[in-house]
Amino acid sequence: MNENGYSELFCKKKRKITSTEDDDASCSKQLQQSSEVDSAPITQSYSANKKLCNSLVSPQDSEPKTINSCSIVNEVVSESRASTSTSILDDGGNFHENDIGRWVGRSFVLTTEKRMEMLKRCWVPSETYDFAGDATHLKRKFNHSWLEMYKPWLVYSKKLKGAFCLFCVLFPPKVARGVQGSLIVRPFTKYKDIHIYCKAHVDTQWHRESSASANSFSNIKTNVQVALQIGREKIIEDNRNALLPIISTIVFCGTHDLPLRGKEKDDGVFQDLLQLKIKSGDEILRQHLEKGQKNAQYTSPKIQNEILNICGILIREKLVDNIRVASAFSILADESADISGKEQLAIGLRYYDQKEKNVKEEFMGFVELEKMDAQTIAAEINRFINTLNIDANKCVGQGYDGCATMAGKDGGVQKILRETYKKGLYFHCACHRLNLVGIGSASKICT
Repeated sequence: MNENGYSELFCKKKRKITSTEDDDASCSKQLQQSSEVDSAPITQSYSANKKLCNSLVSPQDSEPKTINSCSIVNEVVSESRASTSTSILDDGGNFHENDIGRWVGRSFVLTTEKRMEMLKRCWVPSETYDFAGDATHLKRKFNHSWLEMYKPWLVYSKKLKGAFCLFCVLFPPKVARGVQGSLIVRPFTKYKDIHIYCKAHVDTQWHRESSASANSFSNIKTNVQVALQIGREKIIEDNRNALLPIISTIVFCGTHDLPLRGKEKDDGVFQDLLQLKIKSGDEILRQHLEKGQKNAQYTSPKIQNEILNICGILIREKLVDNIRVASAFSILADESADISGKEQLAIGLRYYDQKEKNVKEEFMGFVELEKMDAQTIAAEINRFINTLNIDANKCVGQGYDGCATMAGKDGGVQKILRETYKKGLYFHCACHRLNLVGIGSASKICT
């Protein structure tokens, strides 16, 4: 765009714009320096720049103004550069990022998120704000109570030191005729007439259109968020419904001591029970297995083990709740090796059930052992009991087999644990003795 282009754009005004020969020469020089600015952003900011120029020659002013044509060109170049960025401009002042003055005349660069943030959290001065400091050249200062009186549309700008209409700045109305002035493109500072002006502003077509746009924008944004939340809740509900038959099948197998898996990947009691449920009319399970994502069917051995672990945690928590309210408990433990040869310790707790008024014995879990010495076993038992958060003072007994590692009176497990569980007397496990008698008797039977 050349120099003549700028003259045609800004010099055809009803009011007379004067300039000196020196200004014109300086203006031409600045136009040449601004030739690197792309013409597209300048064209896009034409509407905003036109409003800015209109406000400078507003018919509301009592006296004609003399406007330097070169200063107008400076504003055009500045606006065109600003229009290429949607970030908050750095004005060098200590102004809040949600000060309405930052967006006067440039609402077109606001993102949807920032526009919503301005509607909800536009900066509001505190009651102790120094309005007098902003009105040193005025006869009257702004009153904080006006913000409540004309809420929610009246706001104050520290940056521009005056009042604005929040809706008209964020959602500028289309100008059919007339020129927008105070509260829209420049701060309102004639505070002695604020009530008259505000009441008149509310009745204008501009304000009604902007208010309607703000309400529509807020409702659309809210409806989208509600729709997204409903969609998310629907997905969660569908996933839970799909998991329910899978979890119930695993619980059934565990309750009846049935192995989940067979020799092959696709056989076993678990897979057969799922197919039986589908044949029995479980449409949710059928849809999930046949049409769901193959990598999210929740039937793999890894998922089976995870569900079993979760079930174990829930069962243990229920048992521990009963043990915590019991008046006393004792510790039972015995080491054994699993099918892979790893040494582990089976731990059980015996307690008095306050509700049923009888003694109960519950298996609590397995603990892997790195070593089979008394120090390691005692440390693992103590750590396991601590994870259950049970009062150690309620422990009145320990029951293990009679080997030296467990029963030794000087360095055995029972001796080490007595340092923590003062009342925990050791008793040789009667069931273990009975088991030894049974094995010995069976070995003597003649076949």
